[in-house]
Amino acid sequence: MQIHRFVWLFICLLSAETSFGVRVEREYEGLTSIPEDIDPNVYLLNCMNNEISNITKSDFNDKYPNLQYIFLTHNEITTVESGCFKGTALRKMSLMYNQLTFIPDFRKVKDTLEVIDLEANRIHKISGTEIDYLTKISVIYLSCNPLVQLPQFTRLLPSLAYLYLIDIELECCSQTIWLKRQPDTMYVQMRSKPCSHPSQWSMMNWDDITEDMLLQHTCVSAFTIIGFVHCLHKIMAIVLLLRLMRRASTAEIRTGCMLSVQLSGGGVPLARTLSKWNIQHQHADNEIQVTVSDSHPSMKCFVQRFNFFLDSVISADLTRDFKEQQVFHEYGHLKT
Repeated sequence: MQIHRFVWLFICLLSAETSFGVRVEREYEGLTSIPEDIDPNVYLLNCMNNEISNITKSDFNDKYPNLQYIFLTHNEITTVESGCFKGTALRKMSLMYNQLTFIPDFRKVKDTLEVIDLEANRIHKISGTEIDYLTKISVIYLSCNPLVQLPQFTRLLPSLAYLYLIDIELECCSQTIWLKRQPDTMYVQMRSKPCSHPSQWSMMNWDDITEDMLLQHTCVSAFTIIGFVHCLHKIMAIVLLLRLMRRASTAEIRTGCMLSVQLSGGGVPLARTLSKWNIQHQHADNEIQVTVSDSHPSMKCFVQRFNFFLDSVISADLTRDFKEQQVFHEYGHLKT
């Protein structure tokens, strides 16, 4: 953990003791959601090391006018509902070590939010519109996310002073040249050898890669054809598995390599089977979402709807001698 983060934590704790408001500590309680019995005068909320999976508007909106610091590190958070935190005075939000795949919507606190910590999540892409409204932001932690390209933070966020990109494997190209042109008022921390692509640069120090080299290299983008084919092969194995179990009715790729499958007869029995075979998934009612990739930076999948293609596979009749074990074997081969 960086010294800068320690300093921020110390300031938060000191402020919570000396300023108007109370500090609420709810660590290691097995919480699955934000508790409702929080003191309305809370200044700092610590719900680290729990099992919270979702943040909704009803958790915070118009409840805690003095709330400035929220620590939700080491939970299982996958979603933060758009429009959250209305009526708070949020300055720092820590969501380290969760399961987020995108930057949450902080528009309700855009005039107060100064620090966002999203280290060690599953964010694979950031668009300019996800961050350009953060007019007061000064520190962003994005280390240990499967990002390969980044928006031009220097142009979008002129107030940004610290940007942490440790252990991010970048596609180094003309679109990353802004990292060479960062202003003196901005500090960026990243690996000494941050380039995963082009492969011949993977062992080169960032200081040895010139602006001219970046300008001469056209960005391939994260969605390379190799990554797409690899991802599609994995998806096909899963689709065949589902078809064999005679439960899938429709399927689509939603984001990355997330396959969403509509089921007939409920998803619980199938979910148990997927768990048995260590296939990452989430299920609710008659829908199951199968994670075909593991969010490793080297896995690059094309984000696009393939309903027409997958539906044709699901509706196709399979030969009787195509055994379930063969599908599992194929999937096991593909995921290595």
